[in-house]
Amino acid sequence: MRSTSAKSCFVFLLAILVSWEASAQPTTDSARLALYQRLRAWRKGITFKPYAFRLGTDLSYWLNGVMAAPFGKETLRHNLQYFYANTRRFEITADMAFDKNKWFIVADGGYSSVSRERNQADNLRNFHYRNRGTYWRLGLDYNVLHKIFTDRQQALLIGVRYGRASFEHQVTYYALNKPWGFEGTSTAPLFSETILNQGGYRWLELVTGLRVALWKGLYLGYTLRAKLAGKSIHTQQIFPNQIPGFGTASENVKLSFSYHLYYRLMLTSKR
Repeated sequence: MRSTSAKSCFVFLLAILVSWEASAQPTTDSARLALYQRLRAWRKGITFKPYAFRLGTDLSYWLNGVMAAPFGKETLRHNLQYFYANTRRFEITADMAFDKNKWFIVADGGYSSVSRERNQADNLRNFHYRNRGTYWRLGLDYNVLHKIFTDRQQALLIGVRYGRASFEHQVTYYALNKPWGFEGTSTAPLFSETILNQGGYRWLELVTGLRVALWKGLYLGYTLRAKLAGKSIHTQQIFPNQIPGFGTASENVKLSFSYHLYYRLMLTSKR
């Protein structure tokens, strides 16, 4: 009797399980089918064919020198000469438009050279710092106004960047004075030490910007960057004061604002 009732219970549970599987299968298949159809429709809506290519340069380096010159301690001419003699930077930027004016693949590359000096005859901690190197960024932008600007020339962008820099930096410490009247000169200091390092750095950026057509293929734009501090690639004996493409290395989040001038080349005749 016990064997017969056990077999009956097992058969009953098996029947319930089979019926539940049979009823659940169409629901699972229909959900998968609906998801597949949505992904396929989204895929068909994206045009991966290149639409336009834009090449430009960053104007911020020249504007920063002009804006900083009136706030120096010397004359306007002297401040301009000092800025451009100790700070040099050049950057080119390019983007490729896909899906009409909706998505952009962006690439930046540049060179930076910065020199900092503190030279006071009555201070033991005089130094000279120099940093120079190259950098690049790669990222993706999305035009949030692609449905409004039907002419497909203007763009309000949000995006992300991955940046990487390689640089050489050098710091020289020297002393002119010591206690009890022992003194040296800048050409023959009492103490001097130079440290030279090769370094690298990588970081992430959240960006937003505007691109506006000026005349025919010429465009003017700006980019606001929130640079998130990354990590050093190589072991360093000295902490970098400046990082090419990033800026001051002591800040965890660094905001920067840059202006760009572009020339756009259409890759298709359809607008």
